[in-house]
Amino acid sequence: MKKIFVIIAAIMGVGVIAAGAYWFGTQSSDNNAVNKNNNTNSIANLNTAQTNASSDVPNVTYSPFTDTTRGYTFDTVQEWTSVSPSEVQKSITEEQRNGYEIVYYATNPEPVVLSVAEKQATGNAATMAEIVDGDIAHARSQQPEMTFTNTTVGASTATTEAQLRTAQADFTIFSKYALLASSGQEPARWALLEITIRTPQVERYRGIIRELQDSLVLRGASVSETTTNPVVVQQELKTFSNEEIGISFQYPANLGDVELTIRDGSDSGRLFVGTFSNADKVSFGGIDDQFAEGRSGVFLDTRGYQTEGTAYYFKFVSAKPVIDATYLLEPLEILTADNQTVLLLDGQSFVAARDVSDGPMLEVGAGSYGALLNLKGTAFPGFAFWDRDTAALPLDSLKQIIRSIKFL
Repeated sequence: MKKIFVIIAAIMGVGVIAAGAYWFGTQSSDNNAVNKNNNTNSIANLNTAQTNASSDVPNVTYSPFTDTTRGYTFDTVQEWTSVSPSEVQKSITEEQRNGYEIVYYATNPEPVVLSVAEKQATGNAATMAEIVDGDIAHARSQQPEMTFTNTTVGASTATTEAQLRTAQADFTIFSKYALLASSGQEPARWALLEITIRTPQVERYRGIIRELQDSLVLRGASVSETTTNPVVVQQELKTFSNEEIGISFQYPANLGDVELTIRDGSDSGRLFVGTFSNADKVSFGGIDDQFAEGRSGVFLDTRGYQTEGTAYYFKFVSAKPVIDATYLLEPLEILTADNQTVLLLDGQSFVAARDVSDGPMLEVGAGSYGALLNLKGTAFPGFAFWDRDTAALPLDSLKQIIRSIKFL
């Protein structure tokens, strides 16, 4: 009975194996190479389903990782073929996997690879920033052409996104770190979940990638909590509140003081813009329904968003139509603040801007994040938060700001 077999010909890792490039084999008659529970018919069906048009989103079924001896859990995909971690680990050297112990490995015919691994620091306890920096340095030493396009680091979690161009194909590698509980007397230990995928397939799998990354959590707690010695950094918070805008939120004190400007547009209407004294690339803003000004628009020129069926659209100045492909959004994540929906956006969320290399275009920007929400009962119908400096404001901190929002 034929089985899918993954042939690893070269490994260049940000840690384990999925952070490098894999050369994925096709079919093999080696029945011992893969999970015995996958039969020929299921593989054939999977191949058929995933060779549809590139716009098709694969249907998958998630199952929690069943090894309860680990201090964390994550989701697996039932339709993907699992490979024995020991078999994979024997195929590569300690240097290639950067000292990681492979815990889980699975793939599908696209090919997409999901891997999870653990590692313990060899010296003194490492911070999450040191862990990520070390893995990035290792990856670049193995493959200098690997580029990191998006990195966010918090106290106990981190995510990275990397691009690798090879002679065979272009790959994108999505990584999620979770710092594990520690007694405080031993070096840090962490889990790393990675998804490697051919770059043209990323949009089809974006929702699956997000679900798998979000699924990596400590058992019985979120990734920011532990049951023994929490790895939590208590941040000093400040509060911004303005009744004219109709909103308040808490933010990390290290961003400095909010400098708020509310002014008339050069042609008509009004806008507001808030900046932070210690982070000039972190800002928020919005416009009213009458706003007009003789310049190109930016992300903060917003009146919120509008829904049409299951689609979301960015509300630009009122002179422009809302239900238009130019303003179609695909949120990175849907969050909730004070019982209202907030759209979390990234550099790919403005669909029309994805293939535009020059010229003015509304977008969040590569390596940046934005949050978009609707206001009620004020002169300003919408509010946008724009994070163009993830070193000053990591994604996790931006989410905390969003969740602290109160409507006045």
